[in-house]
Amino acid sequence: MSSKELDESPSPSTSCSSSETGVVVKSHLEDGGREAWMTLAGAFCAMFVQFGLNNAFGVFQAYYQTHQLSNYTSDAVGWLGGIQQFLFLSGGLVTGRLLDAYGPHICIVPGSILLVASLMITSVCTKYYHFMLGQAVLFGIGAALIFTPVIALPNQHFPRRRAMAGALAISGSGLGGLCWPIILQRLISQVGFGWALRISGLISAILLALACALIRPRFPSRQATPFLQTLTCFKDPNWLLLSFGTSLASAGCFMPSFFITLRATQLGAGNLAFYTLSILLGASMVGRLAASLGDITGRFNLNILATAAVGILILTFWVPLHNYNQLLGFAVAFGPFFGLLFSLNSPCMAQISTPDQVGSRTGLMFALNAPFNLVAVPIAGAIVSAHPGEAGFRLAGVFGGCLCLAGAGLILGTRLRIDPRLTARI
Repeated sequence: MSSKELDESPSPSTSCSSSETGVVVKSHLEDGGREAWMTLAGAFCAMFVQFGLNNAFGVFQAYYQTHQLSNYTSDAVGWLGGIQQFLFLSGGLVTGRLLDAYGPHICIVPGSILLVASLMITSVCTKYYHFMLGQAVLFGIGAALIFTPVIALPNQHFPRRRAMAGALAISGSGLGGLCWPIILQRLISQVGFGWALRISGLISAILLALACALIRPRFPSRQATPFLQTLTCFKDPNWLLLSFGTSLASAGCFMPSFFITLRATQLGAGNLAFYTLSILLGASMVGRLAASLGDITGRFNLNILATAAVGILILTFWVPLHNYNQLLGFAVAFGPFFGLLFSLNSPCMAQISTPDQVGSRTGLMFALNAPFNLVAVPIAGAIVSAHPGEAGFRLAGVFGGCLCLAGAGLILGTRLRIDPRLTARI
């Protein structure tokens, strides 16, 4: 499609691309009705639990290092979060194809059961390998089964307002990220770690049951695409650039959210340390909701801005800060761009995918993110452990910030391939 034709399309949200060639074509699907909004509400509930608890791992990291796993280093505890991230993202290899072929419930129902079971099992864990199996592995698998359907379906139901749909759905993770650290901290202090996890499991079970009841597929079930055929997206330069760009960016930007509680403790914040992550993730709600502007400004344009801003803030704010008040300022400034970044990755992928392949191509993108997230957090943890005091956190910030800026460069490459005009709404 020519640049002129692309510019004359009704909005950035009406275009997608062939999964094989990356050539932009127009989509004539209309936004859904009642079932679309039901699905959006269900995705919000699922994201509140699944992504909200995942984003709250910084609370577990700080708690474990002062309680059950106090004899282990930061990078050893970080492997719990890294493996959890790896499993929940790499599940896209399977869940995307299952979603496209059989609908969402074949993934969401067993995923919900496993996630709740993980919280219950973690409540009685005492040793490192207990936490590895009960939290990192079991939670990771359960989250993987839930994640791709709830991130992809809103884009299918709202093809003309993908950024808006993605923003509203993933804002559940921002609200969850705001609430879960506070819920966990209050419960742990009042009823102990075990009952805190059991009560959290009950809350999660109720919300996930509601999500399962509300979510609906957009397209009828069809024969599963052969696995090798789904890999043809690796021939699409746009898919490759976007997927590797989001992989680097996600690996870098999770560093502050995983280590901000620990750094607040190191800076002498005391009990306030556990609320610092809530402030960051609460601020991310602004960015998650602002992602709907991508339907006006262009989703890729806004994604590039957010990813670059995240990298710059880590390098210029996280690295040199030296007291808790500055850390709070970083959380407030970083949060909106952090939320904006994650809200736009899936709509950008949907924009360069045909409607019936949104699930598989989005799932493969997140599967490619998985190995980057697997190693990034433990590497940052090793840097923190190897350099006591502020030096470790600052060097980890340099590592994370550079990854984000490299990711922004690759996403910019995708956008320029679609349309080299800097003023185009892509």
